[in-house]
Amino acid sequence: MKTHNKVKGCIFIITLFLLQSATFANDHPEIAEVRKVIEQMFDGMRAGDSTKVKSVFDDDARLQTVYVKEGSPLLHTGSIQKFLNAVGTPNAVSIRKC
Repeated sequence: MKTHNKVKGCIFIITLFLLQSATFANDHPEIAEVRKVIEQMFDGMRAGDSTKVKSVFDDDARLQTVYVKEGSPLLHTGSIQKFLNAVGTPNAVSIRKC
């Protein structure tokens, strides 16, 4: 019986979260616009279409990675062109939708 109540509680919480998220997204249409751009980028990556991926980047965009090395945070700026070349090069790595 306790497990049944826990499941009902989880379903209730998830339902509330989904309703709240849907309301937030409806109140902020720019979220849908951002999601569309991100999906376009990943669609291009999955298809190996560097032109489609490039279309979502601004001319002044930067490709940066933050990481920690020996306890110190570091910022690395990479080449967007190298990234686009990698997208357009066939390889064994698959990018799939979760």
